[in-house]
Amino acid sequence: MTTVARAPDEGLRRHRWWPVLRDLVWVLALLAGAVVVWNRQVVASGTTLSPMAAGDTFGYFLPAYTYEARRLATGAIPFWNPYQGGGVPFLATLQPGTLYPARLLTLFMSPPHAMGWSAFAHVLLALLATWALCRRLGTSAAAAAVAAIVFATSFALPSINAPTLLEPGVWLPVAALATVAILDGGRTVWVPVLGLALAMPVLAGGYQMTAYTVYGTGIFALGVVLDRWLRGLPLALRCVQRLACAGILALATAAPQLLTTLAWSAETVRQTASLTTLQMMPLFTEDARWTRFVAFFLRIAPSNLGYLSIPVVALAAAGTVLARPLGLVLGAGALLTAAVAMAGPQSAALAIYKAIPGFAMFRFPTRLLQLTTLFAGVAAALGLSALVRIPLLAVPIRRAGTEMLALGVVIWFLVVPFRNDFEMPWRDDSRLVKPVAAFFGGGARALAEDRVYVPGNRLELGLAQFVKQGMVQQVRVLQDYEPLSSRRLATFLSAVAGLPAPRVDAFPQFDGALLHPHKIVRPDLLDLVAVRGIVAAGSALPPAGVPGWTLVDRLNAEIGVYRNDRALPRAYVVGQPRYVADETAALSTILDPGFDPRREVVLVGASTSPARPPAAAVAPPFVPARIVIDEPERVVIEMDSPPAGGALVLADAFAPGWEATVDGEPRPVRQANHLVRAVLVGPGDQRVEFRFHAPGFALGLIALVATWTAALAGLVVARARRRGTSAAVRG
Repeated sequence: MTTVARAPDEGLRRHRWWPVLRDLVWVLALLAGAVVVWNRQVVASGTTLSPMAAGDTFGYFLPAYTYEARRLATGAIPFWNPYQGGGVPFLATLQPGTLYPARLLTLFMSPPHAMGWSAFAHVLLALLATWALCRRLGTSAAAAAVAAIVFATSFALPSINAPTLLEPGVWLPVAALATVAILDGGRTVWVPVLGLALAMPVLAGGYQMTAYTVYGTGIFALGVVLDRWLRGLPLALRCVQRLACAGILALATAAPQLLTTLAWSAETVRQTASLTTLQMMPLFTEDARWTRFVAFFLRIAPSNLGYLSIPVVALAAAGTVLARPLGLVLGAGALLTAAVAMAGPQSAALAIYKAIPGFAMFRFPTRLLQLTTLFAGVAAALGLSALVRIPLLAVPIRRAGTEMLALGVVIWFLVVPFRNDFEMPWRDDSRLVKPVAAFFGGGARALAEDRVYVPGNRLELGLAQFVKQGMVQQVRVLQDYEPLSSRRLATFLSAVAGLPAPRVDAFPQFDGALLHPHKIVRPDLLDLVAVRGIVAAGSALPPAGVPGWTLVDRLNAEIGVYRNDRALPRAYVVGQPRYVADETAALSTILDPGFDPRREVVLVGASTSPARPPAAAVAPPFVPARIVIDEPERVVIEMDSPPAGGALVLADAFAPGWEATVDGEPRPVRQANHLVRAVLVGPGDQRVEFRFHAPGFALGLIALVATWTAALAGLVVARARRRGTSAAVRG
């Protein structure tokens, strides 16, 4: 009977197409299962309105993708965002993933639906790449499915509300697969695959997940190298060369984003320095440590990150012991990363984590569970494959039955109870997707023609009216919600609230807005940046009110919309520049009661204009200028007879990368009134044009094109040489 049962299978194995067909069936089964789970347990179940659980999905990413979709539709790359923070470099802020290929989905569908399709595609990538990785490592198809389900349900699905975790994080199994293939002597095509897999996390906007992906790939490489060494197999120099080439390709591919972001980081509050422990772990409690430990074994929430289950942990333990040395390496990696996820502020595990180059600059070390879940999943697959080779189970029928039973148990423990409870943007009936008219809508819309000021605290207005709505409704908002936020904006907004400039090690960190309720102590500073409309609680204003502010609407009993009649226009000419040495002196000058912004402007740096006649005792008042072209990266202004030695002020944020011409002649852009920008003008000047070129982007683009051109040329030459050698041998 045993012979009869085995014969058909052995006959099929003689055919070359059988392994391909078998794997294709498994891939189709995984795809079908993913579609069912997505529709029933992610989309249909996500009905709970929870701004705290999915807050950044609606309050940060959806507005950013909406803005990018609008720019892509015009054929432009969004280098500059004029609607937040007085203007910020959009590409350089990284998290929107401006250059990531998934953003092209917005050309064919709405941004909310593009977010949904991108999330689903990345869950599929996590599932199939992990399955392919385990198959490359020699596990059975069923064991590979176990690992795929573990990574998809323990990391990918719980991360759908955080694109900067999901999109960069699922490239780890792809990078590991390519690395294993290269070390196994696979085809040259794996070199560009690895280069792309290591570059995609950067382009997707996740530096933290990029660091984890690089280290995680290194762990897989270590396990494979040790395995070859113990089996007496040498590591070919060609493999090392290919890995180095892949690393160069990755850096070149990411260079346009990487160099641009690094250039802007020097201008921001959040730089590349290490964070304090409180900044890294702002939500830590002792109860959370125990909860995190329990969550590895028991599902304490319908979609908790890092849940593995007792059966998977048992299989991973078996893989650690039986599948040495790779299993031992992966098991140790899973244990160490899990220990960091449970670590307290004073623990040795956190100290080790912070000592690893690059890790201490990121918040939330629990995100290291990306590595834990993949290491544990692959170790479980190795464990299952090792267990079925035990003589008692080695009979094909018993082996297949054991594998399918284990797979069924994993599905029962991980997939069946999974559920996304939270409303997501791609639901057509989402209550948070549609803009709220009260955000400078209706009669208050005229106030948004220049710039507006809204509370930084999202709880005051509700998430749908948070400051990032400026990008959705094309309203220039003075504040922002952005990790890489300008230090000039931080200092300026703090001065408006009567607070000292935020420190780099401050908690909470400044991220573009003062997220706690605060008073408006210096409302006159808002005049300098063309703030025409203000949303503010009555408790935030001085008891006697603010001269020139008129209440025009009320959002509720506490919060009103005010018109500021004293605001300066966005573009104007002033005849008396005052020069100071640096930003600190500029801020002190505009805070001085004797400073009159309607007659003078403070410029940072020495005077570059020729000798001027002495300033009049009383300078003439400003003269409005006309903005005739107002595009994100290009602003053109026309003037009428500016005075000698005057300056044209554009009340948009100063940033490196802005260049100017006056009647076609280049002229330096000056930092003005601490936050904005200006150009010196004189009699006869009529037209000023500002253009923005993202620092580092051109150099990164050159590196990308040159490196890939050289790599592709090398592949062509190598292939031609192989063909020539083969022809010579045949001859």
